[in-house]
Amino acid sequence: MRCLFRSRLALCITVASLWAANNSLAANRPNIILILADDLGFSDLGCYGSEIATPNLDALAAGGMRFTQFYNAARCCPSRAALLTGQYPHAVGIGHMCGDHKLPGYQTGLSDRCVTIAEAVRQSGYHAMMSGKWHVGMGAEHRPLLRGFEHYFGILSGACSYFRPEPHRMLMLDDRQLEPADPRFYMTDAITDHAVEYIDRYAGRDRPFFLYVAYTAPHAPLHAWPEDIARYRGKYRVGWDELRQRRYRRMIDLGIIDARWPLSPRDPDAPAWADVYDEDREDLKMSVFAAQIDRMDRGIGRIVEKVRSSGIERNTLILFLSDNGGCAENLDEGKPGAPIGTADSSIGYGPPWANLSDTPFRRFKRMTHEGGIATPLIAWWPSVITRGGQIIHQVGHVVDLLPTILDVAGAEYPKSFQGRDIRPSDGLSLLPIFEGRRREGHELLAWEHEGNRGVRCGQWKLVSYFPGSWELYDLEADRTELNNLADKMPDKVRELADRYEAWARQCNVVPWETIPRRARPRGDKTYLEQGRPKEPVVIKPGEPQLFVDDWILDSSLSLMRTLHRPVKDNGGETPVIAPPEGERTLTAKGSILFDPRLKSHVMFCKALPSTRIYRYTSSDGLTWSGSGPIELDDRHPVTGRREERQYAGMHCFFYDAGDAAFPYKGWVFFGNWGNEHEGVYYINSADGIHWQRGPLVVQGYAGPGDSSATTIHQDGKTVFGPGDTTRFAYDPLGRRFLGIFKFFTTEPVAHDNRLRSRAYAWLNRLDEPFDIRRLDRIALLPSAAEVNGDMPADEYYASTAWRYGSQWLGELLVWHGRDDYPWSAAGCAAIKLVSSRDGLDWHKVPFEDLSGTPEVFIPAGRQGGNNGRNDGGYLSLFSQGPLRIGDELVFYYGASSYGKNVPPPDRISGGGIFRARLRPDGFVSVTGLALTTRPLQFKGRELTVNGKGPIIVEALSPKGQVQGTAFLATDSAAHQVRFADRPLADILPDNHARLRFQVEQGAHLYSFTIR
Repeated sequence: MRCLFRSRLALCITVASLWAANNSLAANRPNIILILADDLGFSDLGCYGSEIATPNLDALAAGGMRFTQFYNAARCCPSRAALLTGQYPHAVGIGHMCGDHKLPGYQTGLSDRCVTIAEAVRQSGYHAMMSGKWHVGMGAEHRPLLRGFEHYFGILSGACSYFRPEPHRMLMLDDRQLEPADPRFYMTDAITDHAVEYIDRYAGRDRPFFLYVAYTAPHAPLHAWPEDIARYRGKYRVGWDELRQRRYRRMIDLGIIDARWPLSPRDPDAPAWADVYDEDREDLKMSVFAAQIDRMDRGIGRIVEKVRSSGIERNTLILFLSDNGGCAENLDEGKPGAPIGTADSSIGYGPPWANLSDTPFRRFKRMTHEGGIATPLIAWWPSVITRGGQIIHQVGHVVDLLPTILDVAGAEYPKSFQGRDIRPSDGLSLLPIFEGRRREGHELLAWEHEGNRGVRCGQWKLVSYFPGSWELYDLEADRTELNNLADKMPDKVRELADRYEAWARQCNVVPWETIPRRARPRGDKTYLEQGRPKEPVVIKPGEPQLFVDDWILDSSLSLMRTLHRPVKDNGGETPVIAPPEGERTLTAKGSILFDPRLKSHVMFCKALPSTRIYRYTSSDGLTWSGSGPIELDDRHPVTGRREERQYAGMHCFFYDAGDAAFPYKGWVFFGNWGNEHEGVYYINSADGIHWQRGPLVVQGYAGPGDSSATTIHQDGKTVFGPGDTTRFAYDPLGRRFLGIFKFFTTEPVAHDNRLRSRAYAWLNRLDEPFDIRRLDRIALLPSAAEVNGDMPADEYYASTAWRYGSQWLGELLVWHGRDDYPWSAAGCAAIKLVSSRDGLDWHKVPFEDLSGTPEVFIPAGRQGGNNGRNDGGYLSLFSQGPLRIGDELVFYYGASSYGKNVPPPDRISGGGIFRARLRPDGFVSVTGLALTTRPLQFKGRELTVNGKGPIIVEALSPKGQVQGTAFLATDSAAHQVRFADRPLADILPDNHARLRFQVEQGAHLYSFTIR
């Protein structure tokens, strides 16, 4: 996109000569004051419908114009980067916050391919000052004085205590760090004081000035002067439900929103006001929030008064906006018992009040629905905006501010700066609108933050809340985003999604799930030392919380874990499904689906030696009947014949209920087809019996010399792929697919280990070619040494993945090619359990089972058939994980004898498909004297515990005070926990808690769930 500027000045003129040339223009070029609020919602100003007193901002709106469709970039750092540079935040290195992710779009500060407003206007003869929050880089090379500002007061990092700014936030005056000692210090007032001082210093001089005022208000923590809080105390006892209605009606009356747009429903995280336990506490929280805005407005009044008293009122442009929508984060980190609003407290106002701030929209800060990105914008410029009180419905974006300011300043946007090429601006000037004209708007606006995506083209907006699917809205008719048209208009979804992807490539946007997670410990990292964010764990209703890792635990005393194996039917001696006549064995190299048309489970498994896929059905998931092999064209795509050495590797299947014509879809790997044809092919079927082969979607590795495949170098090892056990898993939450790709070495390394490994990546469709260059990291790579439960020769032959509540679990099939394995002389000898929080970063579950053996979830044992006379060493896995049948998890797997001294095709024989059962959530149990969870944010009411007593459960406030105690004596998968006959939500009405468990020796705690 290009910037529109009215006048151009040659950059080759020196700053000194520009001063002289512009002396005669100084009276005509305006002073510019840009004011940014922090976490202010769309409806939080009086002139936008609020009950909060903002008379000074209201006066600017009455004398200027208000924009109703102006957007920010969803969060502090990205919005500030876009504001300062006129570019999308990822394009200038601030795609997330200021953290170094080793990616062009995700750096520690602004990149060198941009200029700031200050750098650009100073070349045109302006002074440039800043007072307030910087938050686009703390390093010396990123600070304000090195990005164009002559003077600076404020904090370099994110929001801080208003009364006692923390040293690590770095309160600065120019290049000197401050430690305020004044007992009356208050951040909002200090920002105002310095802004007024800068105006006093530079107003009316020979050059105009640009002043950037970036308040921290009303960002958490809730800190305000008692006299300001008192102005609002009691006004919020009517509750958020009533106040949302009042704001909504007033916004319609003011012309801010269209009466056709209904008010969005109360957010699911917000209880009805009638159900609030402590109304006075909630009234206090919102009163402090309102007081913060009130104090900021009075500071803006002081700034405007200084402009007027300096005689520069008519030719000063003032712009006001917010960096994102209301913040729903549940901050509570202050001193226990400290009154809300005081210096010792540190709390936020929470989702219900943020929902009020974002009236009438859905969602919040960080998100790309309207509630996260819609901002007020007020423009006041008496000499140009001569008709006050205008309501502007033209669409704009924070990237428009730099080109606007350069346009009104008569400054040129440089193609290069200090010897560096500068990326073109993404913004468009607002000056035509100020002058009463209609400007040519953006063809496209787009957003991404933490996987939340959005793109707007005209009236159409495509938006997604990570990791969910795309939603489509007509913003002319439905700006509150309540009528999702995605299913009705798939062509429009595809069109906008393609435009989003093109924008993402242009602006350095990387899929959020592929970015290495933050806050990982450096150096050696054990499985139990995974980094965890500080935010509360959001517990969705009905999602079990497992103890397969440390994610949910904050502290523990005497913690012990036990890995529980599924119990094999008939001891694993008799298969559930034996090989068909003429076949030596059945393997689980397929999938089990549910066909709603047949009202039956459908199993696809591979027979040997024929390699045909057989189909079985079961109405109850336990008793199976066969219908013979499926039909699939396996002829070479060029020769048209079945090659002598060709083979079909892993098959993987999926039932797509949204496709009535071809609901059965899948992948199959064809090997020994040559460099250009080896790999995974897409297949589909109308009935699951007659299949047609589609295109090659994953280019496979065909052996040495195959340059079309992928090589990954990691941890001193080199592996090639993808290989023949590549498969996928379906993510019902994100409505996407997780690709699971095999990699391996061409020659054995230590202990004859071929390093069979697993890489993971997200896919949107099964039938589209996958760019294997995206695969640059192995998530599960064998150690080739005796460590972490592995034997030296262990290889990760195949793996599965399935979503289990809020996390992923999977089975890892371990191949061992030597004679020293506990359950098998050689072969696919054991299944291990693996887990992941994001689907991409996987770890083995390392704990010991009841026999003291680490990691092994399902051993091969003797069930290979032939009474174990070979070595029972050929396990195989279905792709989809266990079935939930009644009150059990039912695992199906393949097991055959692997005769290492027997030549093919007789090597793998006997056995068939076997079954094992596990209690729900019964993968891992914990015991311990005091196991305390991280802070939890929950939505349900009832706590249920899966465990065998005796177990003591304590419900704690987020700061650790005991609110209730319960005792569980028996064994139940669903203990309903009551605290003195009260459910969890009644004793913790703000839906925030910690849980502490005391699990006696011999007892087992498997999981807990809030329903």
